Amino acid sequence: MRSISRLLILLAVTAACGTAGEVVPMPPSMVGTWSTDDARYEGRFFELSPTTLVIGTGDGRATSYSVTALYLTQDEQGRDVHRVDYVDSGTTQSMAFYFSVAEPGGALRMRNQPTIVWRKSRG
Repeated sequence: MRSISRLLILLAVTAACGTAGEVVPMPPSMVGTWSTDDARYEGRFFELSPTTLVIGTGDGRATSYSVTALYLTQDEQGRDVHRVDYVDSGTTQSMAFYFSVAEPGGALRMRNQPTIVWRKSRG
């Protein structure tokens, strides 16, 4: 009986979290430094590579993290969502975004802020 209860709890947690998605290689067009014209993020950037995520926090400061995986999944509307998992102080964190190569130079939009467009500035 105990094992059935544990199994039901595990299934409920899995269903609530959804699927992790498929691990995919980072496309070369995604690799590089990304910035936005949005004034709220002046001086900020992020840089992606298959092994590293660098987040520029302004005033010339940046923090580098080890990338553990890139996942591809879909949101509720069926749009592709990329999720970079990285390690910060021993804990896995995630950054989810929409990536488009259809726009000139490519574009990234954070899943939680889809109206802000990040464009490749180097890479």
